[in-house]
Amino acid sequence: MASKTEAVSSRTGGHITMWTGLKGGSSKSTLTVNMAAMLARMGHSVLIYDIDKQASAYQWSRTRLRLNQVPPIDAEAKYWEAYSIEEIQENGTAMMADLDAQRRKYDHILIDGSGSDNPSVRYGLIKADTVVVPMKPSQFDIWAARPFHKMLLEASQIRVANKFPRIDPVIVGSIIHSAGKGLWIQARDQMAAATMWNGFRFAKSLVQSRVIYDAATELGRGVVEMQRSNGRVQSPEACSDLFGVFEEIFGEGYNDRTRA
Repeated sequence: MASKTEAVSSRTGGHITMWTGLKGGSSKSTLTVNMAAMLARMGHSVLIYDIDKQASAYQWSRTRLRLNQVPPIDAEAKYWEAYSIEEIQENGTAMMADLDAQRRKYDHILIDGSGSDNPSVRYGLIKADTVVVPMKPSQFDIWAARPFHKMLLEASQIRVANKFPRIDPVIVGSIIHSAGKGLWIQARDQMAAATMWNGFRFAKSLVQSRVIYDAATELGRGVVEMQRSNGRVQSPEACSDLFGVFEEIFGEGYNDRTRA
């Protein structure tokens, strides 16, 4: 039986997953690069499409290339800056055409969106097959999700007009300290039951705060690629978090095919 990812790819070319939201510091780039590393290690061709002005995910890919980490992962920094309505329209047309072209080259395109409302994020919402919103367990993040919901509704109207499939964004709890895990689960369930969250899906998996993420990023690696001299991963707990998120987002379990 084909996985959900394979089924989508067979219909439309490469699968576009967008990691976005309107709140900075919620682990969008961290999850983008870790999912990219996992997909690549499963044998998929992967492109990181960084539309954040900071270009953090793109810099990670450059570090990965410089340190000869394998498998290689392609990346492009695509901050579509515009100062007028004409430029916004021109850049939007160019960005969406570019994403269509990249679909024909890669199995997976991972868009690392900025934590702000800008044309690039809106165009990404129109083209993405899957939208993931990492959210810290804070009131600020909850407040930021409300204007994002409005953005999503506006993008959905354009998608419907163009006969694109409906998207139901997935909220993933991130940067959660172990002591606050239970509180996040409780808050997640309360949010899921609230009317304002209609149209959102809450992932059962969550990503706890762990120092291994910074250590891996510094080396241009994903957490699953961090191993001790005995071959064991350095943080099985972090890997377990990522395995859960991976399966919920991509519809298949993680299976590292690069090992001998």
